[in-house]
Amino acid sequence: MMLCRRYLPSLQLQPYVAWYWTLKQRTEKEQPIVYRLVPDAHVDWVFHLETPWQFIYRPNHNSKKRFQTHLFGHSTGFIELEIANQLEVFGIKFHPWTAHLFCNTHMGATTNQEIVLTDLPAHGISGFVEEMLLAADTEKRIQLAEHYLSNRLMHFDSLQRIIQQLSWNRFDSKPNFNNRRLQQRFKSEIGISPKIYQRTLRVNRVIDEIQKHPLNLTDIAYQYGYYDQSHFIRDFQKFTGLSPRQFIKSIDPSEDFLNLRVE
Repeated sequence: MMLCRRYLPSLQLQPYVAWYWTLKQRTEKEQPIVYRLVPDAHVDWVFHLETPWQFIYRPNHNSKKRFQTHLFGHSTGFIELEIANQLEVFGIKFHPWTAHLFCNTHMGATTNQEIVLTDLPAHGISGFVEEMLLAADTEKRIQLAEHYLSNRLMHFDSLQRIIQQLSWNRFDSKPNFNNRRLQQRFKSEIGISPKIYQRTLRVNRVIDEIQKHPLNLTDIAYQYGYYDQSHFIRDFQKFTGLSPRQFIKSIDPSEDFLNLRVE
């Protein structure tokens, strides 16, 4: 059984951090369980307090990685997680338009890449990571995260407004993605293009609808701008590794928190 919880940041940090989260698993199974992590258009800092999961970006990567701490930047496909029977994780989920401030790097370099947190050029990151791994409990980790992140706040020209327009935009319309400056800022600050970002949002909205109305796949496809079933299935498989009908069979309500789907 996997236990997931989320915690809101302070009011000061809410414009920057979506939430903190914890994930625990205790099982007696001898073999690790393989999950698929569906990208959700956010960026996470991940701290493993017990045996780290083994992960691999799909479908284009083949080498598995296991890090005590790491960054999950944007992914253009799903991520396979191999989780041992004893797991405890603490995570910080950043808004898509703010992660670059704390990573202090070009976010395009983190897309579909395995990044150890201490490899980031962020000020004081090594000491912060060490404190987080040694902290006694979740409450202390949140305090440490609040202190570290609050000391690094800055005023900036955010892409939030543009991202919200993409979020509200009907998925069957065609927003202007050809603005060169917009493309450059998305690649630098978000890590992916506006078009890929919107496709990620669309798949996540479709997942929400499928959970509510699993028998109306054709209606859901048209609702979100897919004009033929082959396009819908192809796009869905790219981000989840499953067809919509296979996905319905895999849904476990206890594991929706991180868009985790068991293989």
